[in-house]
Amino acid sequence: SRLPICSASIAPIRKVLYMTTTTETQRPRSFGVRLLIALFKFILFVVLTAGVFGLSIVVMGEIRRSQVRTDELESQIGLMRSDVNSYVLEQRYNVRVPMLEQDVAQVASSLAAGTTAVTTADAALQAQLDQQATQLAVLEAQLAAAVAYTEMITENLTILNTGVSALQNDLTASVNSVDDLAAELNGVNQSLTDLDAQNVTELALFRLWGLVVRTQLSLANDDAVAAQAQIKQAQTAAATLATAAPPALGETLATIQTQLDEAADLIATDPEEAAVLLDTIWDGVDVALETLLTASE
Repeated sequence: SRLPICSASIAPIRKVLYMTTTTETQRPRSFGVRLLIALFKFILFVVLTAGVFGLSIVVMGEIRRSQVRTDELESQIGLMRSDVNSYVLEQRYNVRVPMLEQDVAQVASSLAAGTTAVTTADAALQAQLDQQATQLAVLEAQLAAAVAYTEMITENLTILNTGVSALQNDLTASVNSVDDLAAELNGVNQSLTDLDAQNVTELALFRLWGLVVRTQLSLANDDAVAAQAQIKQAQTAAATLATAAPPALGETLATIQTQLDEAADLIATDPEEAAVLLDTIWDGVDVALETLLTASE
């Protein structure tokens, strides 16, 4: 009488497992979801194992109690046969003994049927447990692969962070070098007041070039505030240079001034486009220096 109840309780679990397996084949899941499903299946496997073990204990107890009742009936039959042989008439003996033997046969038949049902149920449950064990092994392999993949990602992130730190150090060193160069250029500007206008223009172009480089480095470090301050200095330097530069540089410096104004507007809204425009300005300063040096020759 206990076996239908167990089958009914196992049916929803089979349905959940089927739905889980079907869902897994329909769409890919993230690593966290697959890990939760693996944990759920593992807990389900433990619960099923405990249920089978408990059911086996209950069934074996019922079998033992049936055997005890059978032994008691056989003992009573033996005693009754002895009593009948000694005290009861032959006619009553012939009527009672077949009834008792029929009861014993019915108990033995019930016991055999119960044993067969238990054996069948145990085989079915064992098959399910074997299937769950196979699925659990697959899930454990997937979990191990996911853990290994996570470790690889962690290692790659560590390498990437190391590279980023090294790049930041290089950028800091470059900024410091540009600052030193700008300081040297400022000192040269102060000490070479007696040079001719061409040398002053060259120094002003180098200073403008340094300010453009510093603005690019500030953008690379995501420091928009510093970039805004430096490009304003570059705009001022370009305006001052345009008033004292030779006529041959007039068109180039006008283009540089226009591009500096555009880059200043783009720093707050589109830093990447501003960086591209600063590269163009850098090339324009190089062209102006080449034009100035060619004119001096």
